[in-house]
Amino acid sequence: MTALWTTRPATPAGRASCKPGLSIVAALSITLMLAPGSPLRAQETFFGDWEFTFDNDNDTLLDSDRYYTNGIRLTALKTEDDRWFGWALGNETYTGALISLPPEQIPPDDRPYAGWTYFSYFRGRLDDEDASVVWEFSAGCMGPCSRAERFQKFWHNNVIDVPEALGWPLQIEEEIGLQVRRLREKPLRRWTAGDGTLLADLGRTTAFRLGNIFTDASIGITGRWRLGNMRGYFDGAGVGEMLPRRAVRRDSDRPRDWLDRVGGGWLFADEAFVYGRIEGSVVARNSTIEGGIFNDKSPFTQDIRHAVIRTEIGIKFVWPRITFGMSWNSTSTDFASRSWELNQHNWMSFYGEIH
Repeated sequence: MTALWTTRPATPAGRASCKPGLSIVAALSITLMLAPGSPLRAQETFFGDWEFTFDNDNDTLLDSDRYYTNGIRLTALKTEDDRWFGWALGNETYTGALISLPPEQIPPDDRPYAGWTYFSYFRGRLDDEDASVVWEFSAGCMGPCSRAERFQKFWHNNVIDVPEALGWPLQIEEEIGLQVRRLREKPLRRWTAGDGTLLADLGRTTAFRLGNIFTDASIGITGRWRLGNMRGYFDGAGVGEMLPRRAVRRDSDRPRDWLDRVGGGWLFADEAFVYGRIEGSVVARNSTIEGGIFNDKSPFTQDIRHAVIRTEIGIKFVWPRITFGMSWNSTSTDFASRSWELNQHNWMSFYGEIH
């Protein structure tokens, strides 16, 4: 998701402290709703074969506000046996290191401001090696048309009480983006407890993106450890993107060792686990840093780093109709002007799903 954890730059002078995170309030509400005796546990599902997911990445809770500073993704997914499909709407926001600096004071080695908003369609399946394969096709807009500046102003002024970012006049210019992504996740090994139930597992992720906004390839390793109860890689929540929560294994291959442990996880969850992930990427193109391929009018750009490392440590809970997760993320510097070792960036991710 070597020393990737180093001291962040000091918080800009005059910055206000953030209000309590809305995601934390949501987490507590979910816990109360799903306690024993809650009416929510009386139904099988809310939406049949459909699942609706909200993902939010934000660095404010880590007293930071820079680089990849916010990401939001709304996903609707439907399962059909061992196949699934869905749609997603997302936004990613990027800023410089010190958002209090006006354009004329931004140092020449800083990261450019940028926004990317997209709509995507994806399809997934299990292949003959019992790995998930997902193809995603996205169309969107980078630059002022992404409305990232407007969204950040609203977020800062109305949600977290942080001063506005002043460097948006230098943001990357507009360009329509088309993207293709392939994501494959394969279980590598599983460990069982003395009673035969799943204790831990290990999986490998490979992916590539191709388009005029991002072009890169990555490989990563993910490990999970149960907190009371955990299902197999494609029989429960899992960790990967664009994967259904419900079981998608073929019936003949579906393990049953978790069926007698429903509600046996932490906080009375049917499934609960911690996980860790490390991923390395080779990057050929990042237009949110370099500027557009077809629009070279961006007033401020940088060169990219062609190797990026990301780490993630998280926890996830699954109840009959709601899933909640949160994680800490760190990535090495993705633009060339700053030190690779000293300018990694950290943020928190929150994940909520209704199914």
